[in-house]
Amino acid sequence: MDFVTEGKKYGNDQILSGTGHKYIELEVPQGKKVKRGDAVNATAELSDGTDLFGVVLEDADGTNAKTKTVVAVFGEVIFENLQIKPATDKVTFIKEARNKGIIVKELGGKA
Repeated sequence: MDFVTEGKKYGNDQILSGTGHKYIELEVPQGKKVKRGDAVNATAELSDGTDLFGVVLEDADGTNAKTKTVVAVFGEVIFENLQIKPATDKVTFIKEARNKGIIVKELGGKA
């Protein structure tokens, strides 16, 4: 996995907030799919924050063969547009993400 240095540029949108994000490629194993906005762990599964790797920026379909996607691993994101592991406590997720360098903001400026 390498930091993305060339290719698409990502800016402020419904998922990202602020500036200074860092991106990295994530391998999506065969048999898994990820969508933009998924908060995932290193094995491309939805995270509860404790094992958070990053936030998916590009849909990737590994149904038939492994593939790659780009994830934000550092910077600010907007909570309302993230998909997280079901039954995850929002406050715990935000705290765990912050510990990993991903600052989760809520609409209205709350963090």
